[in-house]
Amino acid sequence: MKKSLILSKIFILLLLGVASYVRGCDIYALLEEMEFPDDIDTIFELKIEMARQSGGTYYRDDFIRYLEDLNPAFKVDAELTLEQLQWAKAVMDAGTLKRLSSGMGMVDVNTKSTVPISEAKYLVGKELAKLDPIILSTNWNLNSVGRVIVTNDNVTTYWTHLKGVPVRGHPDGVTWDSIPGAGSPDGENELVIALTKNNKGEWTIPKGNHGSSNLVIHEFAHTLDKLVGQRLDGRKLSKDPEFYRNWYNDYQSGKITEQYYLQPENNYENALEESFAEGFAKYFENNGRVTSYDWPYISSYIGNYLMKKLKDK
Repeated sequence: MKKSLILSKIFILLLLGVASYVRGCDIYALLEEMEFPDDIDTIFELKIEMARQSGGTYYRDDFIRYLEDLNPAFKVDAELTLEQLQWAKAVMDAGTLKRLSSGMGMVDVNTKSTVPISEAKYLVGKELAKLDPIILSTNWNLNSVGRVIVTNDNVTTYWTHLKGVPVRGHPDGVTWDSIPGAGSPDGENELVIALTKNNKGEWTIPKGNHGSSNLVIHEFAHTLDKLVGQRLDGRKLSKDPEFYRNWYNDYQSGKITEQYYLQPENNYENALEESFAEGFAKYFENNGRVTSYDWPYISSYIGNYLMKKLKDK
């Protein structure tokens, strides 16, 4: 009985050893497939290599911060596991860090703002990184037609001429002095995002006073609608009959119910602009996944029609 128990334990240890060896071989093979050095043993070493292969050292600290935000397990420098390496490969295959680099490269800061440029670029850039690479390409990103400006508190700390000016679609008495973002209003070629400090003193993208599923992408979409639409078709993208058809289908099916996306007194031009921007935000905030609570027709327009149009052009 005792001998049998010893043999069983030896057998289990052998199996564990074989499993460990196989997993080690799998890690080695995956590193080779990714064209990473085969002597990477820790998460820290993996993060450094991922940053190096995604654009060198300029944004290295931001890349590492982003990886840790996406996967909290990467905050601990531990021995590399196969599961972590598989996750890293998916990130590299998706071009996630390169999209972050593109997004951060689009961001400027109001020179009179109190927001540090490093925080401005990272916080806004990581939201822009959710966009399709087609939109972040040099042909269509806003560097070619406009700019992304980060300021503090509200948009009037940059656009001072908007102080005291009412905001369309908002209740009476609401002015731009309380609004944290705007995408090319009144012919401007810029979108502005205003960061605020939380109760810990950290700069953040505000949650209040906008109601969008993603403030940065919503305002980005307004600028895309106006500037890129003009460049493509000589009109706003939200004036495309194909967009109107999809908006109307979502409206008729009861998906669009908020007054902000209908606008008062049947002002359909404003309604279409706001619905285009928010549909864009919903789509990319959820990685293109459409649920019964979203706007399926507008999502289909963005994913199947607009992306193809931008790619073909």
